[in-house]
Amino acid sequence: MKTKLFIIIVSLGITTYLMGQAPAGSLSSTISETQQADEQKAREFFMQQKHNPKDYDEYITAWRKEYKNIVQRQSQHPANVVTSANAGCTNIDFEQGSMTGWTTSNGYNPLFNASGCCPTPGGIQAVTSGSNLDYYGGFPTVCPGGNYSLKLGDSLIGGLANRIEQTFLVSSSNSNYSYKYAVVLQDPGHPPTEQPYFMIEMLDTNGNQIPCTYYEVAAGANIPGFQNSTVLAGVIFKPWTTVAVDLSPYIGQNITIRFTTYDCSLGGHFGYAYVDGSCQSFQVTQNNVLCSNGTTELCAPPGFGGYSWSGPGVVGNANSACITVNTAGTYTVQLTTVTGCTTPLIHNVTSVQAPTASFTTSNQSCDGIITYTNTSTGSLLLNIWNFGDGTTSLLTAPTHTYSGVGTYTNSLSVLATNGCSDTTFQTVTIHPNPVAQFLFTDECAASSVSFTNTSTYSGGSITSRWAFGDGATSILTNPTHAYVNGGSYSVQLVITDTNTCKDSIVKIANIYNLPAVSFSAAAVCQGNNTSFANTSSVTGSTLSGYAWSFTNNGTINNIAQNPTNVYPSSGTY
Repeated sequence: MKTKLFIIIVSLGITTYLMGQAPAGSLSSTISETQQADEQKAREFFMQQKHNPKDYDEYITAWRKEYKNIVQRQSQHPANVVTSANAGCTNIDFEQGSMTGWTTSNGYNPLFNASGCCPTPGGIQAVTSGSNLDYYGGFPTVCPGGNYSLKLGDSLIGGLANRIEQTFLVSSSNSNYSYKYAVVLQDPGHPPTEQPYFMIEMLDTNGNQIPCTYYEVAAGANIPGFQNSTVLAGVIFKPWTTVAVDLSPYIGQNITIRFTTYDCSLGGHFGYAYVDGSCQSFQVTQNNVLCSNGTTELCAPPGFGGYSWSGPGVVGNANSACITVNTAGTYTVQLTTVTGCTTPLIHNVTSVQAPTASFTTSNQSCDGIITYTNTSTGSLLLNIWNFGDGTTSLLTAPTHTYSGVGTYTNSLSVLATNGCSDTTFQTVTIHPNPVAQFLFTDECAASSVSFTNTSTYSGGSITSRWAFGDGATSILTNPTHAYVNGGSYSVQLVITDTNTCKDSIVKIANIYNLPAVSFSAAAVCQGNNTSFANTSSVTGSTLSGYAWSFTNNGTINNIAQNPTNVYPSSGTY
């Protein structure tokens, strides 16, 4: 008897509290009798859900707003009904720019309205496009990599629930199903069962939940992956996230993927989401090729919650979607879904022989010309040369002319018929050529000619080799040479620097013949003039001056061509 009395007292207390919430909790005299009756039912429903009585104002305000707008909302969002399962994934990524292939419906948070979710076709679903950003989260409203996505629900309130789903036949070509979602939830701090939330379900042919696929998240603090909005306090969001599901056990069956958003159960706070998806084949065993001289990348499907690779040659991190391996063998990856279930994948890696790139060359040149000999091995399909000066060649063994001096890095990449490649590098140096030059003065025969080497060169030293044109040579830097006979002689200078670069120059040396001196004089009596007849001659030129010493004492007595002289006494001079 005491227990029954206590229940009656509590019930009366809640009713008294609700009736005292004026004006929100009182019935308006301006509404119809039908709405008054429905509002009374809503009040009773609120009490049945055991909500906190202090939240009644939020609840009844949202209920009244929804009551007025429900007819209009349904007319704005007509049904998009699919009567049977699709033969395969149909417009699963919304890239048709529409909701073709999908079923839309709407209703209420079951704790807000007894009709629950989602008996009514249509609802708040909209295909997104363009480069817009979500108002609260700042992330793209279209999943990166696509042109369209879908927005499910909105930031309006009213205890609403919105749903979109698709049923399709699973085959080997679409058993790797991945969905992508982003979520925005307002967090009023209600108990978890009353918060806005987002739910993902995958159902088998009989309507049973497929193991490890159920996902539900309600608004709250410190949820992994969620961030606080900088636009409005109390709003949290999760940017685009990819989740993969292995449907290969359900090949040949119809499965249903279902997304649902719920406002809070009191109707005053919102929740909405964006969704996208893709279907691909799921290969449990995959074959990969590794070139003997390198590594290869193995990748598992993206979107799983965790990856754990094992095998004989994993390089670096073994817990990412893609890994690098350098050894042939069998590699296994355990895929862990976001719900904690695991699926193994196997990659069989076989090794094939890679080609070996190699070439020979002189590695240096003075004239800029380099000739290459290709010594690569393997079943070559392509040779790619890079000469380091911006030019390339596909010839097997090219010759290349450089336009400037310097050191250049050459590379040869070879591609084999099995797809493997190899690259090797060498440097070549183009040296500046020295410039040969010398100075001299034309001389007479038998006189020494001085040759001055004025050649120029860059660094190091030079060696000189002279050829004087008369058969004589010298290796001195600045030699002298006496020609026996007069004439024109081709003098050549060849210089070689420390880089073995050479240059040469030829100049003409004009060597003059010596004159042949001769004269005659007749004997005369003392006191008479002695006449001298000059019979001297020269080959190749003309005589231009004379110097007579009548006593041969070194004193010049006359410079005439045919002079006369009177000797003071008789005698022989």
